[in-house]
Amino acid sequence: MLRFALVFLLVYTPVFSQNSEESVSDTLTPKLFNSAYMPLKDGINYIYDSSFGQTEMSMEKEDSTFRVSYNGAGIEYSQNLHNSNGHILLTKTENEILFWGKTVTYESPVTRIPFPIKIGDTWSWTGMQSIEEYSGEVTISGELLAEESITTEAGTFECIKIEMTIKTRRKTDRLIEWLAPGIGIVKSEAHLASGGFTGTIQSILGLDVIEFELVHISD
Repeated sequence: MLRFALVFLLVYTPVFSQNSEESVSDTLTPKLFNSAYMPLKDGINYIYDSSFGQTEMSMEKEDSTFRVSYNGAGIEYSQNLHNSNGHILLTKTENEILFWGKTVTYESPVTRIPFPIKIGDTWSWTGMQSIEEYSGEVTISGELLAEESITTEAGTFECIKIEMTIKTRRKTDRLIEWLAPGIGIVKSEAHLASGGFTGTIQSILGLDVIEFELVHISD
């Protein structure tokens, strides 16, 4: 009987040990998120509830550039985006919010999100940005913080949560986004730093935090 028990242990113990190691290995394998979380597609049209009321987002393709535009009462904002082997790149922004307006271009494409990424990944771009006839250095960095479930009027979405920081000599702004696969931005919060006359007016008008939340996906 003792001999049988020893044979049993010698034969089966390595198998149990191997399965255990495989299970731990599978658990530790990081989950990768790809560019489906920020799809660039001609003809996309969404409606958001925002700090400015109802805002429409539309996407149009021209050559390799996707122009993403947000239009609502008091806001006109657009980004020029590109998909380069999964990396989402930003080359230009234009905005007119209430009585402020500016066009920003960059000396080289900014890394918006370097897909594929996993939770904990960080990235950064430093270079010169031009605003009308002025230019200065800016650092735009990001981090994938978590995977979260977000419910809006449009439904419930499994999202990744990304935080981006835009830092210049004068101020630091933060942008938090929740992105869903095949959809893109489900929710966002822009935290704008106060400072100077413009910052004072922002605070008075309650625009130091600007929020967007998806309410409708057009067919």
